[in-house]
Amino acid sequence: MQPVIYAEIREAGYPNGFTIRNVELELYPGELLVIAGESGSGKTTLVRVLTGTIELVGGYYRGKVLIGNTPINEISPDEFYSKVAYIPQEPWFALIGYSVETEYCHSLAVAGHTCEFFDLMKLGLGRKLKNPTYGLSAGETQRLIWAESLARDSSIFILDEPLVYIDRYAREMLQSVVKTTLKDGKAVVVVDHNPLFWKDLASKIIYLQNGQPIYSGQWRNDLISHSLTFNRGVRSSDEVAIRVENIWFKYPGGEYLFRDFSLSIKGKIITGLTGPNGSGKSTLLKIMAGVLKPKRGKVIGKGKRIYIPENPLLYFTKPTPWEELYYASNGDESKLLDIAERFNLKKVLHRPLARLSSGERRRVALASAFLSKYQIYLLDEPTGGLDDASSREVLEHLTEMADSGLTIILSTHDERVFRILDETVEVGGE
Repeated sequence: MQPVIYAEIREAGYPNGFTIRNVELELYPGELLVIAGESGSGKTTLVRVLTGTIELVGGYYRGKVLIGNTPINEISPDEFYSKVAYIPQEPWFALIGYSVETEYCHSLAVAGHTCEFFDLMKLGLGRKLKNPTYGLSAGETQRLIWAESLARDSSIFILDEPLVYIDRYAREMLQSVVKTTLKDGKAVVVVDHNPLFWKDLASKIIYLQNGQPIYSGQWRNDLISHSLTFNRGVRSSDEVAIRVENIWFKYPGGEYLFRDFSLSIKGKIITGLTGPNGSGKSTLLKIMAGVLKPKRGKVIGKGKRIYIPENPLLYFTKPTPWEELYYASNGDESKLLDIAERFNLKKVLHRPLARLSSGERRRVALASAFLSKYQIYLLDEPTGGLDDASSREVLEHLTEMADSGLTIILSTHDERVFRILDETVEVGGE
């Protein structure tokens, strides 16, 4: 039997920058390969090689990658698009259409398929057809791209950190869909900081460290350690930091997400917004931050607020971490270097932000925000895409900030974050 994807990568990376070396893999129909490793270990670079995008971001690779028996650089974009489904960690990058319907139908038309909504409805998006894509949660956006890939009948699915932005129900749905996909003879590649989630489906695993595989072969449970023992005593506060009063909000073309909704958030503690995908957590954060304006009602805040979106690239104003942190620190290099050390960013300070992994970009955004003089921090999925070590660092810093009298409000699906929350608010609109 011929592998559906084969790679022999001697070296890949960026000029005067990070490289991966000596990576080999082959995947057959019905197999699932997990690519694991800490943030900055080379997972993103490897995915860029496998998807043929490494050169588009100024990188290079030496070796060969075959899709079936065809070298990847000899496959036309249209043929690659029909054979390989790539679902990025930041799924919004893959969208073109204004509404769910136009995005879905355009994707199928490009691949020569008629627009039928079976796969879209199977993934719970049938009622969202007329909704604008920019109003979807990250989890819903991911499911939209997944539905498009199923409808195109792709033979290889490459998923980059698919669990980061989706809730427990959506994770169970995704696991079920992947299981069915494997039974249908498709091959799946998953990049994940939580590889144990895939232990019942995975056939193979590559574990990267500093750009090189320390293990590549059949799945082994003993390779993976997934524990984060960190806790914090629950604090209480009588001070109200933000009050949401009787707000009404909807996106253009959609139904009201909030109707006469009110909420009070206490100050100097860490409050977590929870709820299923599409419940309005990200929207509520944006309303509290002043990024979105309600149709009716008002938001009253005590102190300056800063909002960090789940897509860190939307936060940055400078091209490199050094420039971003230099600006945030008002030119104080000692503060810059201190925060870079605390967030393990010294090695990437002068790399373009676009070339960093998602976890690295998130740490830069958090470090930049921490350098600024704000009283209220609104964070959308602050540990999204982070491994246990990086998550521990972020959670410790969030705890330190709350202990120093700052207010932290965050949305999360990450069970690791629940250990530091003082209060939780279940968001369900209305």
